[in-house]
Amino acid sequence: MGIRITGSESGIGAAVQRKEDGRFMRRLGRYVADIDLPGMLEVCFARSPVAHARIGAIEGPPCAKDRIFRAADLAGVKPVHAESTLGGFKAAAYPALASGKVRFVGEPVVMCVADSRAAAEDLEQEALIEYEDLDAVTTVEAASA
Repeated sequence: MGIRITGSESGIGAAVQRKEDGRFMRRLGRYVADIDLPGMLEVCFARSPVAHARIGAIEGPPCAKDRIFRAADLAGVKPVHAESTLGGFKAAAYPALASGKVRFVGEPVVMCVADSRAAAEDLEQEALIEYEDLDAVTTVEAASA
């Protein structure tokens, strides 16, 4: 059983036969959030509220020093590197957390880890991140410069 979403014949909005809906509609599906393993922790990310800024000081509650992580704390973590077979696609490395500056609203800056989702969200709310606003880059010419 699947749900058919209709739209254009190809590309964005094209009709796509969805395969996962049936199991979720019958309550047989499982989300990642449903998985609970022994010793498993929850994570919440503090994300940039601004489009372009230098990252200043990052502070969290003293009792959570080993539960709040910055880009420098993830030195051994390799960035995600997207690949595509589409012509003209230029791959770019995407780090797990912003380092030095943020480049878009919502970019992850700090990772907060705790025993429960609620505790991780509380840590995220307590993380204090200083931002020094930079001018927005709105043209290809400005980005190239």
